[in-house]
Amino acid sequence: MFGPQLGVAEDSATGSATGPLALFMMKYGLAQSGDGARFVSEQGTQMGRQSFLHVHVHGERGAGGIEVGGHVAELAKAVMRIPGPVGRKRVRT
Repeated sequence: MFGPQLGVAEDSATGSATGPLALFMMKYGLAQSGDGARFVSEQGTQMGRQSFLHVHVHGERGAGGIEVGGHVAELAKAVMRIPGPVGRKRVRT
């Protein structure tokens, strides 16, 4: 969560960035990309607010969506639609 007046200038865990990061990592072979693949993104450790976001891949390379969840202070929810071939599903963050 953000709280500049309390000295918290940045978010310790960003789910909206983790979904696209997972897609990037799968594209370049840095993470498993098969249907059902799961991995964890550790964030905020150096700033003293360690967070773990869990990534779950649906479909090959996330074609059926990428779920991101964990234990963080939620600020907002969003659904991002990526234009592509007919039948392409949304990426959830």
